[in-house]
Formats: sequence, structure tokens, C-alpha cells
Amino acid sequence: MIKDWVPQYTQNDLQIVKELEVYPGYLLVKQFQIKFRLFEGGMSHVVHRELLFRPPAAVVLLFDSKLDQVVMIEQIRMGAIQDESPWILELVAGVIDDGENPEFTAHREAEEEAGCVLLSLIPICTYLVSPGISTEKTFVYCGMVDSPSGGTFHGLAEDGEDIKVHVLKREMAYQLVTEGKITSASAIIALQWLQLNHKDILSKESL
Repeated sequence: MIKDWVPQYTQNDLQIVKELEVYPGYLLVKQFQIKFRLFEGGMSHVVHRELLFRPPAAVVLLFDSKLDQVVMIEQIRMGAIQDESPWILELVAGVIDDGENPEFTAHREAEEEAGCVLLSLIPICTYLVSPGISTEKTFVYCGMVDSPSGGTFHGLAEDGEDIKVHVLKREMAYQLVTEGKITSASAIIALQWLQLNHKDILSKESL
């Protein structure tokens, strides 16, 4: 059993044979021909892969420790267009613009999408959304807030946003994950983290 893990290989063990830009839109798509070092020795044959280039994003689970509530948002998502409903329950989130850091984006999006001012911010994790096909990286936080009344509406009309704010008891949010009604990966990750860590948060908040 290993005590620690580091990658066996680095970028030096990857060879880009050919790179072609196939879609230069808002979401840049490139096609690559690559060769890479094999675990058992030698190099692979030429492998064809497409890669979606997308900027990193910040995601915030809004948590009111005094009332033991989480604040989530509902909006239409094209990735869920084949589901029973394309409207999903998720966390406040936004692309990290040039010149911003993830924490700044978290504060900005909390106000834009939920009307909440972050009192403090706790890092949860950073993860690659779909490393097989995309460069997108997500920075996940828990943001302490005073929860608003539910049913308010937010979002930037010029960005095509139409957002409804929901305030849920923490245990209710867990139950929605268990029932498969929350399907956003970042929301599941953050809520499971909160389930494991809420007692520590509450004890620190009471100091």
C-alpha cells in the first residue's frame, strides 16, 4: 500500500504530434494527435483527442450557520436539456474573469446570483470538471452568510440569466442529494463536505 502518490510522468512524457483548432468560438475546441509514455515502457501509438478549453470557475455553497440553512439557486441548464426538467438546483457559481482570483469571483457571484454578502469564505477543494475532454477547473468554497428570504429572483438579463433563490434546511439539502434530486457535481461535493464538517464550522462560529 502506498503512503503517498505523485504522478509517474510529467508533461515531458507527452508528445503533441499535431494540434488543430476546430471551433474558435466562446468555447474553444481543439483536436490533438498525441503520443505518451506507457507505464510498461515505450511510447503509445498516435492517439486522436478533442479538447474543450474553458476558463476556471468559482462555486460557493452559501451556509447560514445561525439558522442551519443553505442557500441554493434554480435556473435552466442546457446540459440537463434531455432530463425531465432542464431547471436544476445548484450552487452560486461563475467564471473567473481575467484579473480576478477565485475568492473575488465567489464574492461577486454570491451578490449577483443570490443577493448575499459573504461574511467569510472557507476553501473546500479544487477539481477538474471532466478531465477526459475539458480544461475546466472549479474552485469550491463554503461561504458564510445571513440567509435571505426564499423565492427572490436574481441574475443578469444581459447574460440570459433567470435565477430563483431557494433557502433550505441543511438536512433537507442532504436529503435531496440522497434522492438524486440535486445532480450538479459541485453541489453534491460541497454538500457532502458540509455534512462532514458542519459541526466544526458551528463550533468555530460560536467562539
